[in-house]
Amino acid sequence: MHKPRGEEGSSAEFFEEIRKLLADFNVSIQEESKDRKLRFHVKRLIKSHQQRGEDVDEELDFYMDDDDVAVLFTMEDSSKVFAIGNIEQVAVADGTVDARRATGSSSAEYLRQLSMSQRSNGV
Repeated sequence: MHKPRGEEGSSAEFFEEIRKLLADFNVSIQEESKDRKLRFHVKRLIKSHQQRGEDVDEELDFYMDDDDVAVLFTMEDSSKVFAIGNIEQVAVADGTVDARRATGSSSAEYLRQLSMSQRSNGV
């Protein structure tokens, strides 16, 4: 903390402490602003769906970058398989996606080749 003038470090240390406090405060304001923008965006999406008469579950209907998900796949033999993962990027394909190729053994290669539009605010 602040030491009285004349002691070792005097005002330089005091100003450095104040600078750090203000920098931390500015970072927290920026993070809160981003969170607020995201909440408004999600609320607008939810309102749009509700106005069309669709059921909406705010916690389950929208996916964002870095969300953790569990996905249930129904295989061709009717067996069911769960996969747990993390969403690295939310994007929507610009064209038609071949479901067989998108879920096959070389799906990652196929999906990377698709033309897509990134949705930084989720879908």
